[in-house]
Amino acid sequence: MKKNAIDFFLKKNIKIIITLDCGSNDHEALKYAEKKNIEVVIIDHHEIKEKEESLSIINPKSKDDTSGLDFLCAAGISFLFLVSINSILRNKNFFEKIKAPNLKNFLDLVAIGTVCDLVPLRKVNRLFVKAGLEILNTNVNLGIDVLSQKLGLSKKISNVDLSFYIGPCINSA
Repeated sequence: MKKNAIDFFLKKNIKIIITLDCGSNDHEALKYAEKKNIEVVIIDHHEIKEKEESLSIINPKSKDDTSGLDFLCAAGISFLFLVSINSILRNKNFFEKIKAPNLKNFLDLVAIGTVCDLVPLRKVNRLFVKAGLEILNTNVNLGIDVLSQKLGLSKKISNVDLSFYIGPCINSA
């Protein structure tokens, strides 16, 4: 997080910022956002050098976190965050008139993030990758499907394809 980014959001009348895969240690910029009445929620998996009490941090590497999920990458934490939000909205009958999103359809992206962030493929990470590969291999995601075709990957995408081909192509942008 940088102050100029916060100023940009301020000009757009943004009142809440959710950061993904960053922010746990950006205390100066986050205090600046707080001063400007912009709420910041941090979803991160990086080590926290020094925790600020006033920040909303979702990070299993936080000293006070007892979840045991410190092996997750930001994509996995973000997915669990979305599952929680979805559950809260469902309990508040938010989905009475609109269809609730099928979050399972995002597991392809969670799998890519998990493999490419080089977190251990154990516990829930293993499940994310297994389920995500199933989604990837149904060609639901047009972008990943086109990228796979351009890379000449076989019909059945594997975790090796994610780490050596798909991930580096996405990351190079």
